[in-house]
Amino acid sequence: MPGCESKRASERSGRENLNILLIPIIFVIAEKEINDLAELLGVSKDEALKLAIKEGIKELRLRKAIELYVTGKKSMKQAARIAGVSIAEWFEIAREKGLLVQISPEEIEEELEAFSD
Repeated sequence: MPGCESKRASERSGRENLNILLIPIIFVIAEKEINDLAELLGVSKDEALKLAIKEGIKELRLRKAIELYVTGKKSMKQAARIAGVSIAEWFEIAREKGLLVQISPEEIEEELEAFSD
């Protein structure tokens, strides 16, 4: 259809313009959040930003690891690796989150071998 492509281009352009307008607002909100966090923690803004990014990445990795584990796409050991935690820590996380812990005989054997080394 002749007018469809120009309509899509116009919609894309409108979204891009909206994104350009939102970026400064997002930075102002983020800066206020970082300032508040720095004050709360008693650290510099730079340190607060580093901590926020580090904790955010850690939380996102854990959330994704849980999702992959619960859906059966990753084993317990793989999920623990994605989350950046040990198997023992994964057991604790699973307990806290009410997750069913499923471990294969191979994983048990691997962990026992690693423990005995």
